[in-house]
Amino acid sequence: MRWMPKPYRWAVEFDAPVKQYLLERDHEELLNCQKMGRTTAVASPTLDHHLPMIFAIALQKEGEPLEFVHEGFQNRSVSMRCFKIG
Repeated sequence: MRWMPKPYRWAVEFDAPVKQYLLERDHEELLNCQKMGRTTAVASPTLDHHLPMIFAIALQKEGEPLEFVHEGFQNRSVSMRCFKIG
């Protein structure tokens, strides 16, 4: 069995609202990621870390479900949250 260290607290604190906003279809809050709190500066220091998700959720149609197919962290700091739409 391989031991995996826990992710950094700030990484989890940033990822949790992202997950919630995705589930609630609150795309406006995801677009305003710089206002998501003090953890943003560390977890998503530049928009190139955040924009691919924004582009993907822009394709979500009204009433179309979103499902998380993977949740986890790489190197204790990078959320590897993956989702599919539809």
